Amino acid sequence: MFVCKYGKLGIFSDCLKNLELFNDNFEGLFGRDMNGLVDSLGLEDIFVNGGYYTGAVVGQGDSGIIRNVYVTGKVLYMGYKPEESYIGGIAGVFGGTIENCYFVGKIGENYNIGGIVGKNQGTVKTSYAINEGTLQGTYKYKYNVGTVVGVNEATGSVENSYGISYADCEGNKVIGSNLGFIDTNSASVKCFDYNYNGGMKAKDFFVGFDFEKTWGIAEGETTPFLKANLTVVKGVKPVWYAKEYCTGKVLGVGMALMPEGLDERNYDGIFNVVEIGDKMVVDFSEVYALNQNGYAFVSDTLDIPIKPITLNVTGLTAADKKYDGTDDAVISGEPNIEGICKDDNVTLKGSLTAKFENAEVGTNKKIILSGLTLEGDSAVLANYVLALPELKANITQESASIGSRIISQKSVLEYKEKIRFDGHSVIAEKNGMRFDLLGNKLK
Repeated sequence: MFVCKYGKLGIFSDCLKNLELFNDNFEGLFGRDMNGLVDSLGLEDIFVNGGYYTGAVVGQGDSGIIRNVYVTGKVLYMGYKPEESYIGGIAGVFGGTIENCYFVGKIGENYNIGGIVGKNQGTVKTSYAINEGTLQGTYKYKYNVGTVVGVNEATGSVENSYGISYADCEGNKVIGSNLGFIDTNSASVKCFDYNYNGGMKAKDFFVGFDFEKTWGIAEGETTPFLKANLTVVKGVKPVWYAKEYCTGKVLGVGMALMPEGLDERNYDGIFNVVEIGDKMVVDFSEVYALNQNGYAFVSDTLDIPIKPITLNVTGLTAADKKYDGTDDAVISGEPNIEGICKDDNVTLKGSLTAKFENAEVGTNKKIILSGLTLEGDSAVLANYVLALPELKANITQESASIGSRIISQKSVLEYKEKIRFDGHSVIAEKNGMRFDLLGNKLK
């Protein structure tokens, strides 16, 4: 036995797996005189082998409430007085209320067998059972076998409850022996209908079931399951969603960031990110569990990121210049900014500085601008980003005439570290050879 998941309602909110109970009368997780509340309980793959008054949850109880409970596995009879026994998937004999419960599994052959309760002295409502055992038709009427209730006493009531037995396809009855009340909605499904026509896999069949809050179903794929017993998954984060300041323009597509370790075979649907005031959450209205092993998702609530507006500086132009050995750039015009949100007091301040990326001769050279900032209230300025223009200009060569040769300043500068005066002439060295400034090779 081990804990397989947690519910969130009631005083007993758990799921037990591989529970085994043997050879006792009043057999069940809560054996005899259970008169309290069992809420949001799951028993998976159980094996109960008891005497008379045997049920997976309760052997016998005079009152109390069992709700939001599901059971899968086997509930079998092993006793010496079958005519005095009452065997049920949820309870053997019960006088309280069984509500929003289901059983799927095998109930052993015996007298007085019900998919939900062997003998009902109280109320069974909005519940169903799928009996995979051998409820033989030849004994059904004589020995009080029903797909939901074996014996319904005068105080018993069955409402909006449904059942099926795989092994008996003709004349299924919701109640084996009825002295009490059964409404007109409760019904048993024939095997043929269940196996070939969907049967108990459609919402419309389960009249009275609350599929908004209590029950879930993958239409045409699964029988109903209990939402209260789904595994709660917290920490689903809304991401990749923002708004532009002032305009409110939505940027990006909202998506849900899921915690690790989830089994995608157990859920499906579309996760939407929605706004609640200045917050965003993940909307799960289009997400659904595919079975009882599915999830009840809980979203984180996060602030909607606000992307600042970019204010572009305009009105500036750059001029070309002759090489002068510096990286200073010449800029003309008056800087302006566009796109300020109405009622925001934001201005430019500072002195513009413009520098070429370097001082070398070249075309289409990048100019780096600086010195301008935004001025205003700090809370307002947080919503803006200043973007200076990308300007480019040329630096052209400045040539000088020396004698009959033209020598560019760039040529001289390439070797200025190696220029020396030997007392007779100015000498430049290059690759181990010496030249005068007219370009003549020297010995």
